[in-house]
Amino acid sequence: MAIVPSTPEGSSGRSRLVRPLGVGLAGSAIGALVLIMAVMIPESSIPTAFSPRWWPQILAGVLIALSVGGFAVAALRREPTVTGEPGPVEEASVSQTTEPSVAVPAASPTVWSIKRLAAVLAATLGYLLLWQLIGYAVATAVFTVGLSVLLGGRGWRALVLFPFVVTVALVLFFDVLLGVPL
Repeated sequence: MAIVPSTPEGSSGRSRLVRPLGVGLAGSAIGALVLIMAVMIPESSIPTAFSPRWWPQILAGVLIALSVGGFAVAALRREPTVTGEPGPVEEASVSQTTEPSVAVPAASPTVWSIKRLAAVLAATLGYLLLWQLIGYAVATAVFTVGLSVLLGGRGWRALVLFPFVVTVALVLFFDVLLGVPL
């Protein structure tokens, strides 16, 4: 039995591109705005290896590239069809059956995913507040543990090793290598 996503009756290829196009345009517009604002940052009078414009320009470029790339992937992706015949992958991995395919509704945000997103945003806000109270390293470790739990991490690697490695790497990169006080 093949399980394939179903599309609403009468939906066309164009209607499935509306959301990715909106997200792509919004992301590109925000990226362009950040890029324009980054160019307006005054140069430092102290000679440094990196301009103060460097990081915002990199982030803006990445945002624009990901926005355009996300839309391109959505536009080029083929929608599966609902048929009773197994496809080439199914023929190799599933014995021949005469059962028809089962249509599954297209994915949409669930209540759980919306609650998880709200929890991640609340954890990020809590991280910003904790950073001021207990310091960068401790707040980052606590935040990383919290995100690991929220996003499904279990076991000592996800809850102890990963937060430790992330915290040490960030402190070494920003405080030691770049000289950014945390």
